[in-house]
Amino acid sequence: MTLGNTRFLLLLGLVSCAVIFTCSIFIGTETLDLGQAWRELRSLTPLSEAPTLSILLMQRIPRTLAAFLAGGGLAVAGCAFQALLRNPLATPYTLGVASAGALGAWVAFLLADVTAAIPLLALLTSKQVMAFLFAGLDVFLVYLL
Repeated sequence: MTLGNTRFLLLLGLVSCAVIFTCSIFIGTETLDLGQAWRELRSLTPLSEAPTLSILLMQRIPRTLAAFLAGGGLAVAGCAFQALLRNPLATPYTLGVASAGALGAWVAFLLADVTAAIPLLALLTSKQVMAFLFAGLDVFLVYLL
């Protein structure tokens, strides 16, 4: 791939992201008038009295940014799996990482009843922590194999 092709693809990706970001702001049950939001912003109207600006700043833009961050994180995780294992077909499902994370969340759910008797286990009852630990252990074991 030449430098010109790389620049063109990068520019195409950035333009696509900008278009998707803009379109995502307008998707929702309530119609959004950007002119009205701009007038509410310029007049320094409080968000409690500016419904259009409130919808834009409190719901639509955070939702879109969260979607972009989640998608980017998943893409980086997929690239890391494939680079670490040198296998272009490696995914969290084929390696069992997704199942190990689900098992970790289930174990945390079961340990939640035991924490009343053993307070030290209260640190491990977070479902996210246990899912992460089990998934990490699975990646480690796959890497060792």
